[in-house]
Amino acid sequence: MSGVSVSWLCFTTVWRTPIAEAAAYFYRVLIHEQRGAWAQALTDCEEARRIGERMGDLFRMYLAKTTQGRVYTLSGDPARGRVLLEEGAALAEQLGTNFWLAWRTCYLAACLLTFGELEAVPPLCYEAIRVAEAAGDQSPKTLAQRTLAEALLALDAAAPESAESAMLEAIRLQQAIGAKPELSRSYVSYARMLQAQGRARRPERTLARPSTCFGRWG
Repeated sequence: MSGVSVSWLCFTTVWRTPIAEAAAYFYRVLIHEQRGAWAQALTDCEEARRIGERMGDLFRMYLAKTTQGRVYTLSGDPARGRVLLEEGAALAEQLGTNFWLAWRTCYLAACLLTFGELEAVPPLCYEAIRVAEAAGDQSPKTLAQRTLAEALLALDAAAPESAESAMLEAIRLQQAIGAKPELSRSYVSYARMLQAQGRARRPERTLARPSTCFGRWG
């Protein structure tokens, strides 16, 4: 079933209650984010956040702000993304919840990476990996592994072994769980990593697969 079909089902089967509507917007955001449809994702984030604010539902606001922070980072506005991620973290602390902790930790790590705050990134990635492993949730673990790889290479380009190991682990896990859009992004990141090192090996693996991975989402 395509992402568009799933998003249509979210809105045609939902009971018209505020909580269900907010949840429907939230899940559609995740589909848009995987497809790289940033404008649509941000619009739905705003809708989910407004519903949460109207209900006084801090948990819905937490999810909306955290996801919106991620989308802003990916869409090229990490400064706005960082503000929202920090606001989301403050709401989580207020609520006393660890729900989505691995996700928001690796989202923050990826955001800080764009600012060049390299020393702060690996500890966040290791924490996200630890939390994800404890929860048995592979998806945020793959994002943390990829971000860790990018940070390690930037910190020490002369010793790329640890960075490559982390990237290959992200790719392995994404292959195992069928996370095709994120797998495509990892292949692209890995290809850039090899290019930066002047290594042209495995081009058919690092450059040919992304278009195939995105095939069912584009």
